[in-house]
Amino acid sequence: NDSNDFSVFIEKTNIKKINLIDPNNPYDYQKEVVDDLQEWFKEHNEYLLARPCGWGKTYIISQYITKQYTDKLRVLILTPYILICDQFRESIKLYNKIPLSVVNSDCKKNYNISGKRKIKGYNNIIISTYQSYLANSKQYGGKFDIVVYDEAHHLFTTSQSEWSKCLEIPTNYKIYLTATPTVSMIEENSDGILQEIQEVQITKSDNCKINTSNLDDDIASGILCNYKLFAYDDYKALDSMINQLSNTYARRRIVLYYNTCQSAYDGYKYLLDKGFPCHYLDGTSNKSDKERVLTFMKSLPDYNNLED
Repeated sequence: NDSNDFSVFIEKTNIKKINLIDPNNPYDYQKEVVDDLQEWFKEHNEYLLARPCGWGKTYIISQYITKQYTDKLRVLILTPYILICDQFRESIKLYNKIPLSVVNSDCKKNYNISGKRKIKGYNNIIISTYQSYLANSKQYGGKFDIVVYDEAHHLFTTSQSEWSKCLEIPTNYKIYLTATPTVSMIEENSDGILQEIQEVQITKSDNCKINTSNLDDDIASGILCNYKLFAYDDYKALDSMINQLSNTYARRRIVLYYNTCQSAYDGYKYLLDKGFPCHYLDGTSNKSDKERVLTFMKSLPDYNNLED
Protein backbone atom coordinates (compact mmCIF):
# COMPACT_ATOMS: atom_id res chain seq x y z
CA ASN A 1 0.00 0.00 0.00
CA ASP A 2 0.98 3.69 0.08
CA SER A 3 1.73 3.70 3.81
CA ASN A 4 5.09 5.11 4.84
CA ASP A 5 4.94 3.31 8.19
CA PHE A 6 8.17 1.32 8.05
CA SER A 7 7.17 -1.01 10.90
CA VAL A 8 4.01 -1.99 8.99
CA PHE A 9 6.12 -2.57 5.89
CA ILE A 10 8.46 -4.87 7.84
CA GLU A 11 5.56 -6.78 9.37
CA LYS A 12 3.62 -7.28 6.14
CA THR A 13 6.60 -8.33 4.04
CA ASN A 14 8.10 -10.46 6.83
CA ILE A 15 11.42 -9.09 5.62
CA LYS A 16 13.54 -10.96 8.17
CA LYS A 17 12.76 -14.22 6.40
CA ILE A 18 13.63 -12.94 2.93
CA ASN A 19 16.87 -14.44 1.63
CA LEU A 20 18.35 -12.37 -1.17
CA ILE A 21 20.54 -15.30 -2.27
CA ASP A 22 18.67 -18.34 -3.58
CA PRO A 23 21.05 -21.29 -3.08
CA ASN A 24 19.00 -23.42 -5.45
CA ASN A 25 19.22 -20.92 -8.32
CA PRO A 26 22.72 -19.44 -8.56
CA TYR A 27 23.33 -16.90 -11.30
CA ASP A 28 24.60 -18.23 -14.62
CA TYR A 29 27.90 -16.36 -14.33
CA GLN A 30 28.44 -17.94 -10.89
CA LYS A 31 27.86 -21.44 -12.25
CA GLU A 32 30.29 -20.70 -15.09
CA VAL A 33 33.08 -19.89 -12.62
CA VAL A 34 32.36 -23.00 -10.53
CA ASP A 35 32.55 -25.13 -13.67
CA ASP A 36 35.72 -23.32 -14.75
CA LEU A 37 37.37 -24.04 -11.40
CA GLN A 38 36.60 -27.73 -11.72
CA GLU A 39 37.93 -27.87 -15.27
CA TRP A 40 41.12 -25.88 -14.52
CA PHE A 41 42.01 -27.97 -11.49
CA LYS A 42 42.08 -31.12 -13.59
CA GLU A 43 45.58 -30.19 -14.74
CA HIS A 44 46.58 -27.10 -12.68
CA ASN A 45 46.44 -26.07 -9.03
CA GLU A 46 46.16 -22.26 -8.75
CA TYR A 47 43.25 -19.97 -9.65
CA LEU A 48 42.85 -16.21 -9.18
CA LEU A 49 39.33 -14.76 -9.15
CA ALA A 50 39.94 -11.01 -9.47
CA ARG A 51 36.52 -9.43 -9.70
CA PRO A 52 35.02 -6.16 -8.37
CA CYS A 53 33.30 -5.79 -5.01
CA GLY A 54 29.75 -7.12 -5.12
CA TRP A 55 30.48 -9.73 -7.81
CA GLY A 56 29.64 -12.62 -5.49
CA LYS A 57 33.09 -14.16 -5.01
CA THR A 58 32.19 -15.45 -1.54
CA TYR A 59 29.07 -17.21 -2.85
CA ILE A 60 30.92 -18.68 -5.83
CA ILE A 61 33.57 -20.25 -3.59
CA SER A 62 30.86 -21.50 -1.24
CA GLN A 63 29.15 -23.20 -4.17
CA TYR A 64 32.42 -24.73 -5.33
CA ILE A 65 33.37 -26.09 -1.90
CA THR A 66 29.96 -27.61 -1.23
CA LYS A 67 29.97 -29.16 -4.69
CA GLN A 68 33.34 -30.82 -3.96
CA TYR A 69 32.49 -31.75 -0.39
CA THR A 70 33.12 -35.22 1.01
CA ASP A 71 33.77 -36.33 4.57
CA LYS A 72 37.49 -36.43 3.80
CA LEU A 73 37.83 -33.05 2.05
CA ARG A 74 40.08 -30.63 4.00
CA VAL A 75 39.58 -26.94 3.23
CA LEU A 76 41.15 -23.86 4.81
CA ILE A 77 39.63 -20.44 4.08
CA LEU A 78 41.82 -17.53 5.17
CA THR A 79 40.49 -13.99 5.53
CA PRO A 80 41.96 -10.76 6.94
CA TYR A 81 38.92 -9.90 9.08
CA ILE A 82 36.64 -11.62 11.59
CA LEU A 83 33.60 -10.18 9.79
CA ILE A 84 34.54 -11.97 6.56
CA CYS A 85 34.92 -15.25 8.49
CA ASP A 86 31.28 -14.87 9.51
CA GLN A 87 30.24 -14.08 5.93
CA PHE A 88 31.89 -17.23 4.61
CA ARG A 89 30.31 -19.33 7.36
CA GLU A 90 26.81 -18.03 6.59
CA SER A 91 27.38 -18.35 2.84
CA ILE A 92 28.49 -21.99 2.99
CA LYS A 93 25.52 -22.84 5.23
CA LEU A 94 23.20 -21.48 2.53
CA TYR A 95 24.35 -24.09 0.04
CA ASN A 96 24.89 -27.09 2.27
CA LYS A 97 24.67 -27.85 5.97
CA ILE A 98 28.21 -29.20 6.05
CA PRO A 99 30.15 -29.15 9.35
CA LEU A 100 32.67 -26.33 9.55
CA SER A 101 34.70 -24.48 12.16
CA VAL A 102 35.61 -20.83 12.58
CA VAL A 103 38.92 -19.90 14.18
CA ASN A 104 39.64 -16.31 15.16
CA SER A 105 40.08 -14.19 18.26
CA ASP A 106 36.30 -13.75 18.54
CA CYS A 107 35.56 -17.50 18.71
CA LYS A 108 36.93 -18.54 22.09
CA LYS A 109 33.79 -20.51 22.78
CA ASN A 110 34.84 -22.84 19.95
CA TYR A 111 38.29 -23.41 21.40
CA ASN A 112 39.53 -26.05 23.77
CA ILE A 113 41.63 -23.70 25.86
CA SER A 114 44.26 -25.28 28.04
CA GLY A 115 47.07 -22.83 28.11
CA LYS A 116 46.98 -22.63 24.32
CA ARG A 117 44.26 -22.81 21.73
CA LYS A 118 43.82 -26.31 20.36
CA ILE A 119 42.57 -26.89 16.84
CA LYS A 120 42.63 -30.68 17.14
CA GLY A 121 39.22 -32.21 16.67
CA TYR A 122 37.93 -29.42 14.46
CA ASN A 123 35.89 -30.06 11.34
CA ASN A 124 37.66 -30.48 8.01
CA ILE A 125 36.34 -27.14 6.71
CA ILE A 126 38.10 -24.38 8.67
CA ILE A 127 37.50 -20.64 8.24
CA SER A 128 40.25 -18.61 9.88
CA THR A 129 41.86 -15.19 9.90
CA TYR A 130 45.43 -14.99 8.62
CA GLN A 131 46.52 -13.81 12.06
CA SER A 132 45.01 -16.79 13.87
CA TYR A 133 46.59 -19.24 11.46
CA LEU A 134 50.05 -17.71 11.85
CA ALA A 135 49.70 -17.78 15.65
CA ASN A 136 48.57 -21.44 15.75
CA SER A 137 49.74 -22.94 12.45
CA LYS A 138 51.09 -26.18 13.93
CA GLN A 139 47.68 -27.01 15.34
CA TYR A 140 45.81 -26.87 12.03
CA GLY A 141 46.94 -30.33 11.01
CA GLY A 142 48.66 -31.53 7.85
CA LYS A 143 48.07 -30.98 4.18
CA PHE A 144 44.85 -29.40 2.91
CA ASP A 145 43.01 -30.22 -0.28
CA ILE A 146 42.06 -26.58 -0.92
CA VAL A 147 43.28 -23.30 0.57
CA VAL A 148 41.29 -20.15 -0.22
CA TYR A 149 43.11 -16.84 0.22
CA ASP A 150 40.55 -14.04 0.54
CA GLU A 151 41.72 -10.44 -0.10
CA ALA A 152 44.78 -12.14 -1.55
CA HIS A 153 46.51 -8.92 -2.57
CA HIS A 154 47.57 -8.59 1.09
CA LEU A 155 49.88 -11.56 0.58
CA PHE A 156 51.97 -9.60 -1.91
CA THR A 157 52.24 -6.20 -0.20
CA THR A 158 55.09 -5.07 2.02
CA SER A 159 52.72 -3.90 4.76
CA GLN A 160 51.48 -7.47 5.29
CA SER A 161 54.63 -9.38 4.36
CA GLU A 162 54.14 -11.65 7.40
CA TRP A 163 50.97 -13.02 5.81
CA SER A 164 52.95 -14.25 2.79
CA LYS A 165 54.05 -17.18 4.96
CA CYS A 166 50.53 -18.56 4.43
CA LEU A 167 51.50 -19.24 0.80
CA GLU A 168 53.68 -22.06 2.14
CA ILE A 169 50.71 -23.98 3.55
CA PRO A 170 50.80 -27.51 2.01
CA THR A 171 47.77 -27.94 -0.23
CA ASN A 172 46.68 -29.51 -3.51
CA TYR A 173 44.90 -26.40 -4.80
CA LYS A 174 45.09 -22.66 -4.13
CA ILE A 175 42.29 -20.16 -4.84
CA TYR A 176 43.02 -16.43 -4.61
CA LEU A 177 40.19 -13.91 -4.23
CA THR A 178 40.59 -10.16 -4.63
CA ALA A 179 38.91 -7.05 -5.99
CA THR A 180 42.02 -4.89 -5.79
CA PRO A 181 43.82 -5.78 -9.06
CA THR A 182 40.72 -4.72 -11.04
CA VAL A 183 40.56 -1.28 -9.42
CA SER A 184 42.70 1.73 -10.26
CA MET A 185 43.72 3.26 -6.96
CA ILE A 186 44.09 7.03 -6.53
CA GLU A 187 46.90 8.68 -4.64
CA GLU A 188 48.36 12.17 -4.36
CA ASN A 189 51.77 12.68 -5.93
CA SER A 190 54.52 14.98 -4.68
CA ASP A 191 52.96 17.94 -6.49
CA GLY A 192 49.62 17.47 -4.77
CA ILE A 193 47.95 16.27 -7.97
CA LEU A 194 45.66 13.25 -7.92
CA GLN A 195 46.92 10.51 -10.18
CA GLU A 196 45.89 6.96 -10.92
CA ILE A 197 48.22 4.15 -9.97
CA GLN A 198 47.77 0.45 -10.56
CA GLU A 199 47.64 -1.57 -7.36
CA VAL A 200 49.89 -4.58 -6.88
CA GLN A 201 49.24 -7.42 -9.31
CA ILE A 202 49.23 -10.99 -8.06
CA THR A 203 51.97 -13.00 -9.72
CA LYS A 204 51.11 -14.56 -13.06
CA SER A 205 52.15 -18.04 -14.15
CA ASP A 206 51.05 -20.75 -16.58
CA ASN A 207 49.84 -22.75 -13.60
CA CYS A 208 47.58 -19.95 -12.28
CA LYS A 209 44.51 -18.91 -14.24
CA ILE A 210 43.42 -15.29 -13.80
CA ASN A 211 39.68 -14.84 -14.10
CA THR A 212 39.04 -11.11 -14.28
CA SER A 213 36.85 -8.58 -16.09
CA ASN A 214 36.33 -4.90 -16.77
CA LEU A 215 34.16 -3.08 -14.22
CA ASP A 216 32.23 -1.23 -16.94
CA ASP A 217 31.49 -4.51 -18.73
CA ASP A 218 30.10 -6.06 -15.54
CA ILE A 219 27.85 -3.03 -15.02
CA ALA A 220 26.69 -3.09 -18.66
CA SER A 221 25.87 -6.82 -18.45
CA GLY A 222 23.78 -6.30 -15.31
CA ILE A 223 26.01 -8.31 -12.98
CA LEU A 224 26.72 -5.16 -10.94
CA CYS A 225 24.74 -2.02 -10.29
CA ASN A 226 26.23 1.18 -11.69
CA TYR A 227 28.64 2.50 -9.09
CA LYS A 228 31.61 4.82 -9.11
CA LEU A 229 34.76 4.79 -6.99
CA PHE A 230 36.35 7.89 -5.52
CA ALA A 231 38.87 8.81 -2.85
CA TYR A 232 36.98 9.63 0.36
CA ASP A 233 38.44 13.17 0.53
CA ASP A 234 38.30 13.92 -3.20
CA TYR A 235 35.43 16.36 -2.78
CA LYS A 236 35.85 17.86 -6.26
CA ALA A 237 35.08 14.48 -7.83
CA LEU A 238 32.20 13.99 -5.38
CA ASP A 239 30.73 17.39 -6.32
CA SER A 240 30.89 16.54 -10.00
CA MET A 241 29.31 13.11 -9.54
CA ILE A 242 26.44 14.31 -7.35
CA ASN A 243 25.70 17.29 -9.61
CA GLN A 244 25.65 15.10 -12.70
CA LEU A 245 23.27 12.57 -11.14
CA SER A 246 21.03 15.23 -9.58
CA ASN A 247 20.74 17.11 -12.86
CA THR A 248 19.76 13.93 -14.67
CA TYR A 249 17.07 12.89 -12.21
CA ALA A 250 16.06 15.42 -9.59
CA ARG A 251 15.08 12.76 -7.05
CA ARG A 252 17.49 10.01 -7.96
CA ARG A 253 18.48 7.73 -5.09
CA ILE A 254 22.22 7.87 -4.47
CA VAL A 255 23.99 5.84 -1.77
CA LEU A 256 27.55 6.71 -0.70
CA TYR A 257 29.54 4.07 1.19
CA TYR A 258 32.68 4.96 3.15
CA ASN A 259 35.22 2.71 4.81
CA THR A 260 34.99 4.45 8.22
CA CYS A 261 32.27 6.22 10.18
CA GLN A 262 34.39 9.34 10.49
CA SER A 263 35.04 9.70 6.76
CA ALA A 264 31.33 9.03 6.10
CA TYR A 265 30.30 11.74 8.53
CA ASP A 266 32.83 14.19 7.05
CA GLY A 267 31.37 13.54 3.60
CA TYR A 268 27.84 13.99 4.94
CA LYS A 269 28.70 17.35 6.54
CA TYR A 270 30.42 18.49 3.35
CA LEU A 271 27.36 17.70 1.23
CA LEU A 272 25.06 19.46 3.68
CA ASP A 273 27.25 22.57 3.55
CA LYS A 274 27.08 22.47 -0.25
CA GLY A 275 23.28 22.39 -0.12
CA PHE A 276 22.71 18.75 -1.09
CA PRO A 277 19.78 17.11 0.76
CA CYS A 278 21.20 14.00 2.37
CA HIS A 279 20.91 11.65 5.34
CA TYR A 280 23.52 9.89 7.46
CA LEU A 281 23.46 6.38 8.92
CA ASP A 282 26.07 4.21 10.58
CA GLY A 283 26.18 1.34 13.07
CA THR A 284 25.47 3.68 15.98
CA SER A 285 22.26 5.11 14.47
CA ASN A 286 19.18 4.29 16.51
CA LYS A 287 16.15 2.40 15.23
CA SER A 288 13.97 5.46 14.69
CA ASP A 289 16.65 7.18 12.59
CA LYS A 290 17.08 4.06 10.45
CA GLU A 291 13.33 3.73 9.93
CA ARG A 292 13.01 7.41 9.05
CA VAL A 293 15.80 7.38 6.48
CA LEU A 294 14.92 4.03 4.90
CA THR A 295 11.22 4.95 4.71
CA PHE A 296 12.15 8.17 2.93
CA MET A 297 14.37 6.30 0.47
CA LYS A 298 11.63 3.74 -0.15
CA SER A 299 9.13 6.51 -0.95
CA LEU A 300 11.27 7.91 -3.78
CA PRO A 301 10.32 6.81 -7.31
CA ASP A 302 12.42 4.33 -9.21
CA TYR A 303 14.15 6.46 -11.84
CA ASN A 304 14.30 3.49 -14.20
CA ASN A 305 10.51 3.61 -14.48
CA LEU A 306 10.27 7.34 -15.18
CA GLU A 307 9.22 8.16 -18.75
CA ASP A 308 10.62 11.70 -18.68
